[in-house]
Amino acid sequence: EALAGAVSGAVTRVAISPLDVIKIRFQVQREAVSGAKQLGKYRGVGQALACVVKEEGIVGLWRGTVPGLLLTVPYTSVQFFALETFKGATAKYRTRGEGRQGERKLLDRERLLSFVGGACAGVAATAASYPFDLLRTTMAAQGVPRQYPTMLHAVRGIIRERGPFRGMYAGFGATVVEIIPYAALQFGLFDIFTTLYDRVGERSPALLHRFGTMTRAGGDGISDNGADADRKAKSKRRRRKQGNGSELEEARAAVVEWSYLVSKPFLCGLASGFIAKFTTHPLDVVKKRYQVAGLQRSAKYGKGFAVQEVAVLGIFNLLARTFREEGVRGLYKG
Repeated sequence: EALAGAVSGAVTRVAISPLDVIKIRFQVQREAVSGAKQLGKYRGVGQALACVVKEEGIVGLWRGTVPGLLLTVPYTSVQFFALETFKGATAKYRTRGEGRQGERKLLDRERLLSFVGGACAGVAATAASYPFDLLRTTMAAQGVPRQYPTMLHAVRGIIRERGPFRGMYAGFGATVVEIIPYAALQFGLFDIFTTLYDRVGERSPALLHRFGTMTRAGGDGISDNGADADRKAKSKRRRRKQGNGSELEEARAAVVEWSYLVSKPFLCGLASGFIAKFTTHPLDVVKKRYQVAGLQRSAKYGKGFAVQEVAVLGIFNLLARTFREEGVRGLYKG
């Protein structure tokens, strides 16, 4: 599971890198994106993408990808490993509470342990991969002209200016404050949503079947987790080889393959991930500003953040000042 998570995370990182670069540029921009007399350099997603490509070339959209990949592999691997270790260590405490008619409660001891386990796994993964996270933010945020041409230049420069630990772990405290609720919500809500999904499948199987999902025989929940789509795909290829596959059968098989988009892991993961990210995003903005404090950027990118400035303010004071100066939009930049 750790290997599969690391590989899928790496592929995802490369695919979404352009959006990640734009997100970071917005997060470290103090000036407003709209509705103010003095606007920042970046004002919208499309405008920011075009601006980066014009000034830095298409490669500018993949700034920080190498440290991002180096971040993803240890982060995902340690996260899954830590979560499984936590589950094994707390297995004897995971007694499922039941409500009326033997129905499992939405918040029982096992669910609470899922929240705690997610938080512990998030902290462990963050500690193992944080220097790469800082380097990714630095490389993606600096723009042109670049203060650090390569990742190794950035490592040497950061250590020389701020020291090995204070430099490579700048903003780690803010990251821990962010990752604890984020990981707890992500894993805990996923567990809750899977139960809700099963209940919908048991009580109204036709509702999900209408969108192409497959229900278990016996009514014990929704079984479509991608396996049915795989079987259908193999069956389609076998019919083609035998020369008996009709266009109608192929069309039906294609529909079932797409049913994964309404399957339990996809929908529950999408919902839990969105809520966790939306809830903790203001802390992510603060973390990014800690990470780029002291970074020398061109004046066209606006006013930067001094190392002493963020150090004196602290996490929650910086959060409060961001709200006072930039409003709610400032807390959700990116």
